[in-house]
Amino acid sequence: MKNTNSTSKNYALPISASYWKSALAEMKNVRALIMCALLCAVSIILEKFQIPIIPGVLEVSFSFISISLCSFLTGPVIAIPCGIIVDIVGALINGYSFFFGYTLSAVLGAFIYALFLYRTKLSFERIAAARFTINLFVNVLLGSVWRVAMSGGPYGYYVAISGIKNLLLLPLEVFIMTFFLGALLPSLKKLKLCDPTLSLKVSSKKMIIFTIVLIAGTALLILYSLNKSEINSAIKSVFG
Repeated sequence: MKNTNSTSKNYALPISASYWKSALAEMKNVRALIMCALLCAVSIILEKFQIPIIPGVLEVSFSFISISLCSFLTGPVIAIPCGIIVDIVGALINGYSFFFGYTLSAVLGAFIYALFLYRTKLSFERIAAARFTINLFVNVLLGSVWRVAMSGGPYGYYVAISGIKNLLLLPLEVFIMTFFLGALLPSLKKLKLCDPTLSLKVSSKKMIIFTIVLIAGTALLILYSLNKSEINSAIKSVFG
């Protein structure tokens, strides 16, 4: 972020030594640290306000926008303390029960965002892949381990329940991320916070397909909310 200009190098994959040198250098960049602190504060505030799309079934928080933006701007090294701060301070301020497992999940989520979005060409596919990876591995597979540790019960049951919600919620989350990053990109470039050559465009064909998927996902979420008890009972009978 220290040298975010037209000569900033982008990377197809986060596997080169120079990529990690750039990410490590952000720790010495005062501007990056200030940006991280501001976005952490925004994320903690947003976490307190969740919008009930389907009461009792689906609540959407926009805190993941600020976390993904922080990871996009400052990289995977800063993403680690960012995730820790947001989880621990957020738990203290918002009154949530603290559990180390969820702190690890917050760190992994921020880290994964950075691996997909930092110093690379932004695209709809990268945003979707980042969110899918987090939903599957962090929210579903790892999150179900924390549920078992805290509440007991069969692991497969939590995987199934969490998998349904995260799969159906994925199109909406990808849409929100794409919209906000695309809307903020011109301002970020004017402030010299990112590479001025970056762009985020979605073709009409992809947008039509995505809109259909989004509508279908929303319809399935509504159906799930209407039959939540029956579906959960059926899943519990399988894994119970």
